[in-house]
Amino acid sequence: MARILGYYPEGPLIDRMGSSQLFQVIFATAYTCFYIAFVTHWWLFLLFPVHYLRGPIHGAIISWCGHKYGYTNFDNNDQFKNTTLFDFLMLGELFQNNYLRHPKSANSVNIGSR
Repeated sequence: MARILGYYPEGPLIDRMGSSQLFQVIFATAYTCFYIAFVTHWWLFLLFPVHYLRGPIHGAIISWCGHKYGYTNFDNNDQFKNTTLFDFLMLGELFQNNYLRHPKSANSVNIGSR
């Protein structure tokens, strides 16, 4: 796959840190300590797994639905689509085709509907 260059910030240090298993363990430990320190009721600990898993599950839903279902407004030389049905659940994240066509536009959701 060709690398996309330009018009976005690159952070090689952040990329290396995010890929490091040691950093991931440190981050998970810090997050757990923060959660324990600031939880106000015992039943909030039941939400702890939800907080850990919502990022990976959200990303998987966006990637899967963004390729499998929906429609395209632009030919971006990729397979991402706009998926309105699931987009309501993902709070606007599944207008991938419009976003990839106009990544800097805050109004990329409405660009293809004109």
